[in-house]
Amino acid sequence: MEQAARHIHAGGSQTAAHRFDDLRDAHLAVASFHGLLDAIERHVWHLVDPARATTIYGTSAPPQGTDPVEYAALRMVTAIPTLEDKDHRLPPIPQPIDHPWADAARALGAAVDLLATHTDVAGTSRSPDGPLVWDFAARRRALGRVADLTGAVLSGADTLGLRVGQAGTHWSSVRRWIPTFDESRAWAADAVHQAKDRTGAGPLDDIELANPSIRTANELLELADRIARLRRSAWGALRHPDFSVATLNDFAGVGLAVNAHCAAFHGVDLRQVADDPALAQLPQIVRARAWQRVLGDLHDVISPGPGAPTVRADAIAVRHLLAQTAPLTGASVGRAASCELDRRAVGAVVDGAVDTMSQIAAWNSMTYNRLACSGHLRIRAANLTGEQITDSPELAAAKLRGTSVAVTPALHERALRHYRDAAERIASGSDHSGTASAPSPTPEAIVIGRAHHL
Repeated sequence: MEQAARHIHAGGSQTAAHRFDDLRDAHLAVASFHGLLDAIERHVWHLVDPARATTIYGTSAPPQGTDPVEYAALRMVTAIPTLEDKDHRLPPIPQPIDHPWADAARALGAAVDLLATHTDVAGTSRSPDGPLVWDFAARRRALGRVADLTGAVLSGADTLGLRVGQAGTHWSSVRRWIPTFDESRAWAADAVHQAKDRTGAGPLDDIELANPSIRTANELLELADRIARLRRSAWGALRHPDFSVATLNDFAGVGLAVNAHCAAFHGVDLRQVADDPALAQLPQIVRARAWQRVLGDLHDVISPGPGAPTVRADAIAVRHLLAQTAPLTGASVGRAASCELDRRAVGAVVDGAVDTMSQIAAWNSMTYNRLACSGHLRIRAANLTGEQITDSPELAAAKLRGTSVAVTPALHERALRHYRDAAERIASGSDHSGTASAPSPTPEAIVIGRAHHL
């Protein structure tokens, strides 16, 4: 969307400042203008709730319960006359189309395609961001942004018509190709006003591709992408569990490592934690210990699945990358400095990884609970203590026989409690209380932490 806005501005400035060299350039600009309007129409229809679209379309006033932004955005695109009869209104189109407005149309198309990777045609989520893509408040904000772009595009229609006529096109063709857009501009202004936010920045701006590839240009990009893929793997395990405690072990190991490295990055000397009660209460340390307890809960648990190789590979790579970008001890600082990674960017990615692992802990908790309740998680009875088997003849007999048993209710509940502790989010106002101060991440640094963000 940011790229589309830049291309729209460039196209409008180019048209206002210079006449076309010949008819070919004029026809190229008109074709690009029409293609951009087509892309805007597709984008609006993609953002509108399909359950209400049929009740909104063609009405003279918003039906009861209709959101005013959604209604105005739909009326905006339905009022564009060139969209009603595309085939007969276009001039001869030169190929290839090379114009800033054509680039803007491609950027809008990419934005639609990006959102479409997260849901199927039935609206079922394909990624953990699927619910956000369908969030009405997020789409409402995005519609206001599209309306603002549409108003900017249509405001240059008169100038475009003048330039096309000056290039030698008959004025009757100019009027047919570039009619008046007053009604559509009015609806665009209304949508922007109802949205009450001209910036349009909202939750959908943080949506990444559903399945991006891992970027290996530098350690920081790779770390961000692998953490994002671990997040998608943890979400996928909710619907398609691999029946493997090994995968849960890999997630827990990453959770411990991420929180420990984050604490070290923000100035915590991990060697002093055991002797300093204040350090032990820091959020990253509390959560790191929770992940450590989860690892202990999973240590003696066995399950039939072999584990996910992708999760194992990402877990190993993440621990290696953390050692390079946010080392635990001063002895490794020189190696991290040699990578010439900006401290702000490192902080943005590492802090984002901490928050992501909290979300993964919540999902892992549900996966663990599902596997335990279905009997797929078992524990060797020989590893049970005498206290644990005292009141259960079945457990005592299994220990004597040397067989395995289902995870006991007490062990089950203890693991879930530790997962809940690991899933606790760090409050934004006290992320690093008591730690060495770290610079706030710049927008550029935050962007580095986003995988394939358009």
